[in-house]
Amino acid sequence: MPLWSSEGQEGSGPRETLQFSVVKAHTILFRDDGETPNNSRFPFLLYRSPVKLNGAADPAALFEVLFVANGCKPAWRNGIYNYNPFHAGTHEVLGIARGR
Repeated sequence: MPLWSSEGQEGSGPRETLQFSVVKAHTILFRDDGETPNNSRFPFLLYRSPVKLNGAADPAALFEVLFVANGCKPAWRNGIYNYNPFHAGTHEVLGIARGR
């Protein structure tokens, strides 16, 4: 069942529906590298292709809707830092909609 559909929304363009794939979370524990304080009890969670993009005109918007629906505040779009942007008091969520 779709979580969200842009059908009928002003300025929404073609219908885009957020649909999920059933995928297993891959868990990765990082050792302390002396630079980033990693949590030894809580793993990094990696979901490969959890959202069906189905040729969406703006696939990043589908991730933004999903994140907001789960309580994440919008932060930025377009680009991944080439350095460690560590934040002491937050958890980060990253969705990659396109790329090589």
